[in-house]
Amino acid sequence: MVAKVRAHTRLALSAEQQAVLDHSDGHLLIEAAAGSGKTTLLALLALQHAHSGGKVLALTFSRSGKASLQQRLAEHGSRSDAITVQSFDEVCMGEAGRLLADERQLVKKDWVLEHVLPQVVAEVNQAIAGSDELQLPQDAASLTDLLDTFQSIKQGRLAALLAYEEDAEVIAGTLQRPHAVWLAYLAYENRRRTLRLERYTGFRLIEDACHDLMDALEQDLLLAPGRFNASCLFIDEFHDTSPLQLAWLLAWGGQVGKLVAVGDRDQVLYSWRGADAESVFAGFRRQLPKVTVLPLSASYRFGPLLAARVQPLRSPRLPVLAGAGCATEIEAAHGHLAQVLAANPYPAGDTALIARDRGQTVAAQLALTEAGIPFYTLDGWPCWRNSEGMLIQALAQLIAPTWSAQSAQQNDQKKLRYERERRERLARRLVTLPGWCLNDKRQRELGAMVAESGEHWPLLAQWLTDLPPPVHPAQRSQLLALQQALATLTSHNGDAKLADALAVFSREARLLSTLRAYAPWGEAPDSRVQGWQALCRHIAQQGFSAAQWLARCERLNWMHWKAEQDAAQALAVGSVFHAKGKQWPHVILTGMDEQAFPLPGAPMAEEKRRAYVAATRAQNQLTLHCAAEQEPGRFYRLLAGEAGSGA
Repeated sequence: MVAKVRAHTRLALSAEQQAVLDHSDGHLLIEAAAGSGKTTLLALLALQHAHSGGKVLALTFSRSGKASLQQRLAEHGSRSDAITVQSFDEVCMGEAGRLLADERQLVKKDWVLEHVLPQVVAEVNQAIAGSDELQLPQDAASLTDLLDTFQSIKQGRLAALLAYEEDAEVIAGTLQRPHAVWLAYLAYENRRRTLRLERYTGFRLIEDACHDLMDALEQDLLLAPGRFNASCLFIDEFHDTSPLQLAWLLAWGGQVGKLVAVGDRDQVLYSWRGADAESVFAGFRRQLPKVTVLPLSASYRFGPLLAARVQPLRSPRLPVLAGAGCATEIEAAHGHLAQVLAANPYPAGDTALIARDRGQTVAAQLALTEAGIPFYTLDGWPCWRNSEGMLIQALAQLIAPTWSAQSAQQNDQKKLRYERERRERLARRLVTLPGWCLNDKRQRELGAMVAESGEHWPLLAQWLTDLPPPVHPAQRSQLLALQQALATLTSHNGDAKLADALAVFSREARLLSTLRAYAPWGEAPDSRVQGWQALCRHIAQQGFSAAQWLARCERLNWMHWKAEQDAAQALAVGSVFHAKGKQWPHVILTGMDEQAFPLPGAPMAEEKRRAYVAATRAQNQLTLHCAAEQEPGRFYRLLAGEAGSGA
């Protein structure tokens, strides 16, 4: 008992927490609720085993999770040096270096996006030319999503399932992505095996290591048996485990005396990287001998009111959630978001504005700009610099070709370099539209041409207009539609309203069908369409011309950069997925109308998990927002406590 007392004398433990620390016989699975202090408890349990002479390896799924666990270890014990904390990918990469005989080079994600995926997409688009399949988009955001999809295929062990499947509809249905994505996956994996890189053959991302280890294990190609150099293996964020990772854990953990996994099965969102909590929680219990399951059902993040409101969103058969934190206020706001934000000054740095999808955050970001409230984004670039936002800027630049963010006459080389890079980014976004059918080399050449001088914008438009029609009817139709749209766009007066030109271009270029076909993994089918339409609607309401919108974007860039430098003075904005693992004193959930959240046609269990994760980011206050012109949705009514609104 001495070791246990030393490990946690600073904390007053609940009965559930004490039961976890007292567990000694067999393996342990902890079903933890949001805000239940699971990471702190895992640190205490690890320290307890370290004090007893055990060699502990603790695994997390993210850098932030690793940092959080290391911080808890440092706060609560003096033997944290006896515990190794690593991410799954770090351990797998170390084992790959020890056990794999291949000569693949370790590369970074940015290198793959720059040097591999453009060629893969060009190859696939050429292969499906003339078919009814949509061409794969080539913009940076779409390439990133494609690479994430490849990881989900591997982590979900879908490649083996589809290896001998020839029916394109079955493949697309299994992946929930167009069939062309599967063709791109096969071409990408071939390059991973065969691409020559100096003295290497093939390449590997750190995220690929687990897949490559299991592939070698199944083919009996490992140089030595896989193992964990520990007597106790602890797994944080277990809900983010994929079937592939569980198989790896079990294959490598044969010599480990004790496995402890902690997670919240209700925090899995759209099978991120193949995560499947239902499967892996059941697999842990089924495939390991003598597993005890213990709950952590009390949340110390929020109070009993919020706990009661989110209870119907939780998975069945879990203990009732208890709110053991400070009282949480819940308020409803039904009106225009910009007006709600302006009328209620929310504490900067302590507030997050969260929506179901990235596409829905666009309207929220624009509302914040209207209200003059500084914010930073959790999801990457702000809306005017995401894929759709950059395309709008590129089209605006074609209408106002002489506009420049920086004067060409000035001598500030840093500003001139910024202007060259800005022009190149916009040109590259334009020429990556699938209908142009341009390969990566040509896209780079055109981007470099415009980067050289702003006077080359008209040359780019003319070059695209003069492209010869392809042989295949489908490609020819796409190109002619784009060329017609481009001709109409460039005929607009630079002082005219940009929104009118965008509406015509979108219709003539058939843009929305492409945006709809390749929505980001796990998001609503209309996510990108929503983002495009929200931007166009804002531009129309404000009456911007092309030059005015370009100038506005530069101003917004500066404001966003400033907010990122001082996040304590700004609101956070993001999707539910990118808010996962975080918490704020005040959370505003927007887009809570009947047609947006829950999303019609989406699996209700998935929608409940999104709502649960979103609401449980709040500590002291939760604001539910529905647009003035929309009917409040089921989750809005449930969380607001309206009668007869059960989930």
